[in-house]
Amino acid sequence: MKKLFAIIGITLFLPAFLVAQTTSQVHKIQEKLQNATGVERVNLLIELSKAFRTISFHECVKYGEASIAEAEKLGKLDLAGLASKDLGVSGYYSGNYKEAMKYFKQGLSFYQKTQNKKGISNCVNDIGLIYESWSNFDSAAIYYQKSLDIEKELKNSEGIATSMINMGNINYYRKAYRHALEDYISALKIFVDIQDLDGMGLAYNSASVIYEQLNEYDKAKDFLQKALAIYENRNDKINQSVVLDNLAEIYYEHYNDYKQALLLYQQALDLKKEIDSKSGVAMVTCNLGALYGKMGNFSKAFTLFEQSRQLFEQIGDKTGLVIVYYNEGDIHVLAHEFRKALESFKKGLALSKKIGFADYTQKFNEGFFICYAGLGEFDNFTRYYQIYKAKQDSLINKLELENTSEIENQYKVKELTQKSNELKEESRQQTKRIRNYDFVGAIFIASLVILLVSILFYIRLRKNVRHVEEE
Repeated sequence: MKKLFAIIGITLFLPAFLVAQTTSQVHKIQEKLQNATGVERVNLLIELSKAFRTISFHECVKYGEASIAEAEKLGKLDLAGLASKDLGVSGYYSGNYKEAMKYFKQGLSFYQKTQNKKGISNCVNDIGLIYESWSNFDSAAIYYQKSLDIEKELKNSEGIATSMINMGNINYYRKAYRHALEDYISALKIFVDIQDLDGMGLAYNSASVIYEQLNEYDKAKDFLQKALAIYENRNDKINQSVVLDNLAEIYYEHYNDYKQALLLYQQALDLKKEIDSKSGVAMVTCNLGALYGKMGNFSKAFTLFEQSRQLFEQIGDKTGLVIVYYNEGDIHVLAHEFRKALESFKKGLALSKKIGFADYTQKFNEGFFICYAGLGEFDNFTRYYQIYKAKQDSLINKLELENTSEIENQYKVKELTQKSNELKEESRQQTKRIRNYDFVGAIFIASLVILLVSILFYIRLRKNVRHVEEE
């Protein structure tokens, strides 16, 4: 499973200035700064802070804080808001989400004092992105909706489209795939109308994720290739790396073309390293570990998982750690190392519960009963299979009995019909999966019974033979 926020939010506030700066460019800004005063000096400090984004976060913060302080002294609160927001961007990009949140909220405070609606919209949107990164989707949705409302009030097409992308992101996490696709396609139409190539690439990329979830892999690949063409033409290395990572997943998980997947993952990893994206490097490294595991190179796989885990721990990315633990356990199962798989699954389950990563909580339950079946611990197998099945039944009931009055308050009649169809489809898929496990469980239990009967028959036969020999 990919981390969707890594796909979506980046182009929201990271335009061309996120390209890595050279030392000579930094020196040029520093030379100009020596003789600058007033607003010009504040703007140069902001530019210098941005320039250090891909070089040194410490220096980035130093110059960013200086720009905020000087803007406040001049009474230029909008400029202080901009400096704070940009410093939040740097924190997000470097993986320092707590620092990013602090600066986004500080920027919001400055903009609220000046009633700068565009600035407020940008900051609440960015705050939503941080909550999304923490898997707090309800809070993220609240802030994204605030941003969307403001952008509609301002009649800002680009802002509306970007907010729709983010709302689609939340619908994805809530498994409302049809609604997410509708959000993304609507955003794509706006971006095409205003000829925003970056936005078009973002919308293509986002929609591809939904097509993959809907098992329309050829269409997902087609949309990713459209996005890649845009980013290559614009030399946008950040988003090139994201698209390459997603394309690799299509080839790996759905086409079973490991050779092509390995090539694409490596290209993505090289770009992540070039732009110094720690979270990106960690995620692609984890994906490569899973791929090497499927290829049978277990030693290489577990080495990559360890590297990925260390990187995620450094930046405090708990959702990334959950994914590493799951993939690691999955490959241990493939290697028939069921005890080690259980260790990984238990660590991942504890963390997924702590952060509310519900999708992976159920994945770990599935991993448990598979491990116990492999170990021949049938009591534990039965226990965890029943837990898994109960949760699946509960999910089906939740999907089928969702509060219609609440839906009616959020959607129009047409959208309600679409939601109903979506829930029914999800319910059928979940039911089918449970029946498959019931079937496997029935075969397993039947095999166990036959084995026990055979053993008893053998013991009885041996007793009869001994009795005959004694006579």
